[in-house]
This record gives sequence, C-alpha cells and structure tokens, in this order.
Amino acid sequence: MKTLRVGLFGGALHSVNYGVTALTLTQLQLLEKLSKQTGIGLEYLVFSDDPEAAVEAAKKLLGLKDLTVKYVVRLKTGLSGLIRLKKDISQCDLIIDLTYGDSLSDIYGKKFFFLYSLPKLMAIKCKKPLILAPQTIGPYYAKPVKSFARYLLKRTDHIVVRDQLSYDCTKEVCGREDMIKTSDLAMDLPFDPHAREQAAFRGENCLHVGLNVSSLLWHKDASNSNLSVTLPYRALVDRILRLAQEKGYRIHLIAHVYETSGQTEYGLAKELSEKYPGTVLAPSFTDPIQAKNYMSALDVFIGARMHATIGAFSSGVPVIPIAYSRKFEGLYRSVGYEYCIDCGSETIESAMEKIGQWLDDIAPLQEAARTASAAAKANNLPYYQLLHRVITELTK
Repeated sequence: MKTLRVGLFGGALHSVNYGVTALTLTQLQLLEKLSKQTGIGLEYLVFSDDPEAAVEAAKKLLGLKDLTVKYVVRLKTGLSGLIRLKKDISQCDLIIDLTYGDSLSDIYGKKFFFLYSLPKLMAIKCKKPLILAPQTIGPYYAKPVKSFARYLLKRTDHIVVRDQLSYDCTKEVCGREDMIKTSDLAMDLPFDPHAREQAAFRGENCLHVGLNVSSLLWHKDASNSNLSVTLPYRALVDRILRLAQEKGYRIHLIAHVYETSGQTEYGLAKELSEKYPGTVLAPSFTDPIQAKNYMSALDVFIGARMHATIGAFSSGVPVIPIAYSRKFEGLYRSVGYEYCIDCGSETIESAMEKIGQWLDDIAPLQEAARTASAAAKANNLPYYQLLHRVITELTK
C-alpha cells in the first residue's frame, strides 16, 4: 500500500513551550495509531528547528520509523526560503497545521500572524490537502489580519476548532459552517497513571496545590496589548501564595515554558520558592509528559499557561485556569467546566474570593473535572475520524 508523507506545521518536538510540544507529540501519536490501524505507511516531516536529539527522543517515545525535521519559516526566510518551502510542501501528500494552538489570530501581534500563515498559503497554492488541526481561531483586531484570515479559511480543506467561540468566529469571518468542533489535542497526551501513588509528597497530610506562574503575564507590556489582561497579575500571585501559607496548603511552583535567555519561567518559579517559605520548587522537566506525570499527583492546579492546566486536567486533577484570552473560556466551557478566573474582568478581590472558596471545598471541582475531562477526550473522536477518512481517501 502507498506510503503518505505528512507535513506538520505550527509545532515542535521539543519547544521551550511545553504546550506546543504536547500538541505535536499527541498529533504524531494519533497519526501513528491510524497508520497501524489502517496499514497505511506514514512518513512525517515536521517543520521546526528541533535538534537531532529531540527527533530521536520523539521516535523512541512514539515508536516512529520515519520522522524528519525541516527548517521553520522565519521573517528572514526571503525569496530563496519561500522557494525551498514550496518545494518541500509539494513533496508532501497532506499538510496539517497546528498553528501553535492559538496563533491564527493577531493576539500576539500581526507579525506572528502573517509569519505563521505562510505555510497555509503555500499549501493552498500548491493544491495540497490542508487540515487546520484542533486550535483556537481568532480573535482578530486588525482589518488586514481578518481579511487575510478570511482568504485562508475559505480555501482550507478541513478546519477543526477546539471550542464553540472559535467555531462562531470562523463562521462570522468566512461564512463556513462545515468546521469540526473538538477539544484540545493535548487532552490525549499520555502519562503514567501510577504517578500519583508513587509521588513521595503524597505522604504529607495537606492540600497539594500546583501553581504555574506565567512569565508572559509576569512581564506583560505594551507589546502584548491584545492580551485580555486588566487584573494585576503579580499581585494575584502574591495573594495566592500568602493564602496558601495561611491555610497550610503546600504550593508546588511549576514551570511549563523553559526559555533559554532572560528571566526564565523556571527561574521565576525558583525565585518565588525562595521568597515564600514552605513552597516546593517542582523539577525542571525534560518534556510535557514528565510534567503531566508530576501534575497528576496534585490535588488541584492553578495556572496561566493553558496547556499546563490541560496537562493537570486531563490527568484527573481539578484546575483553576487564570485566563488571559478567550481560548481558556472557549475550551473549558465547551465541556461544561466553569471554574475559571478571567484576567480581563475580575478584580483582585473577586478573583481571590473565588479561589479561596474553591480551595476550601475542592469536592465540586473534582466532580466537575472528572465529568468534563471525559467529555473533552470524547470530543476529540471526530478529529480522529476525519484523519482516518482523509488518509484512506489519499491512498485510493
């Protein structure tokens, strides 16, 4: 039977942002499952800057035989780079674009939107089947961005959104109604189900609370003006940590983004662990699966990195997302989970009142998380069915 070459954009095998890595590994795992089920051979071409060590680690982890990485598209790509990109896309049978989960928008600025749109445009020009994997679509603040998004969305073969808000946005922007609505791919990221019982800290008789402090929000400035944040984030973190000390909760400070320069998220967690006695600095994880294993042993998790909250949530741990964009609300409310703090509407007082109440009585959160996480995983089945149909048709 024919072997298909799948080009994967908007992901990485070992990104400094473990949310991106989680999406990519789960996408590859899903494709490999399909390959084994159908008997159709798949080769994977991931457009990223991953080193050879990351490629070998991913191959070993997922049992892949043919996995290659290519350059990532940058602003300095130039004409020669675009020609090379077109050639590589032309050699693929199918293009899947994750768009890093939430970057088909100008929420992080127009520069990144147009940069990440180039592979989509090239796939369309090369007449290659293009799937937008489960992701957030929009919002759009600038008219040129919305106009170009309309062009891309109208011409994309299959659009998969991870929440109702993205579905509604896509319909409004381009008029389509044939989108598939799922949850986030990382809901299916594997982990060790025995990690909780094996965690040494489970012997302590107290509430274990994971806290992910986002460097993005900690250092928020004018360059991130499209982020929906009016709540003073640093003050919120301070109040949460002081509340934990007063109540006797054990806070585990967890990084989910590992920058290589500047004040890193792990460095920020370390700094806070030294400032607030009694907190635990979680290890510097090597991949998102290791992070998920650690988080699965907690009692509750508070986080401002969405995929950090997904890692905990999909392992059965109730979460309190600190939302800086509508992607949080869209994802969690789509599965009936309402325990979220909106940085664009809450005050310090209202946010802390909710957090305090939820931590004092986590039983309702635990029940809601069990039901909602099961719903989220079930919601991903239509995407698997889409991939099955597309891959099968391409081999006929």
